[in-house]
Amino acid sequence: MDLATTSVSKDALRKLSTPARSVVDPLDILVPDGYEVEVIIAGLSFPCGMGFTENGTLWR
Repeated sequence: MDLATTSVSKDALRKLSTPARSVVDPLDILVPDGYEVEVIIAGLSFPCGMGFTENGTLWR
């Protein structure tokens, strides 16, 4: 399944009409040294899932 995405500014994210937190700052997430966090999608009003293969590949 393909998921259409678009890049928007933080100001545009703040204006989303959703009760969910509209701005996600990757710096709020604590991860071990060598790891990075990036926002893939924001503003969803329902849970979504992800899974990992045996070698650690993330399926999203």
